[in-house]
Amino acid sequence: MKSNYDYDFCCFCREGRFQYNKIADLPGEEGVVYRDENIFVIPDIAPVVESHFLAVSEEHKNSFGGATIETNYSLEKAKKFFMNLENVNQRRTLFLEHGSSREGRGICIDHAHLHMLHVNDNICSEKIDRLILNYTNDKKVKADLDVLSMFAKNDMPYVYYEMDGKSWVYHTPILPRQFTRKLLSNFFPVESFVWNELYKTEGSKNRFKETLKLAKPKPTRNNCFECTLNNKTLPLALV
Repeated sequence: MKSNYDYDFCCFCREGRFQYNKIADLPGEEGVVYRDENIFVIPDIAPVVESHFLAVSEEHKNSFGGATIETNYSLEKAKKFFMNLENVNQRRTLFLEHGSSREGRGICIDHAHLHMLHVNDNICSEKIDRLILNYTNDKKVKADLDVLSMFAKNDMPYVYYEMDGKSWVYHTPILPRQFTRKLLSNFFPVESFVWNELYKTEGSKNRFKETLKLAKPKPTRNNCFECTLNNKTLPLALV
């Protein structure tokens, strides 16, 4: 059955890309801090905290679980880039995705994107679990690409998070829109967790600009690092 989704109006696809950045007078294409053929990274249009970035797939997919293995290799590269930013290298990282299984399943934007933030010690997996468990009775399971692919293939929307070297996923059949931002607002008080209410405010635009300033990778030997995906270690040069 043909989808009734209009891809031209996806804000991460084609002509729709960076339209809201333009409205808010924020950098769009010039704000991309990392890119390869499958992924690009840019500050969230309405950051809840300085250092709030998004890793976005070039191809329109509902989730990274439903994306190609090449896209997920690229995502691991983007995560390594983020963890090696010079100005925030010693801080903890949180990766968070609400993965849709099809268009319109509660995701505000049905295009694969991963929230990437540097966080302090007030955030722990137990607190994240409690917030997610308000909306599901399912238990979390350890996440890797095979597990996320299984969720996508079986039409199971999910919430994935990675912190302190551990990755977890929940099956979440029904969640409120902009759930990831609602979850993050419990730790980062902002004027509103709703991005389209927030992105044109001065506070939000200032956080965007400060986040952009952080995007300087820490120098590494031979400007190269490794990433691991499903227990396979790959040497990956910085792009």
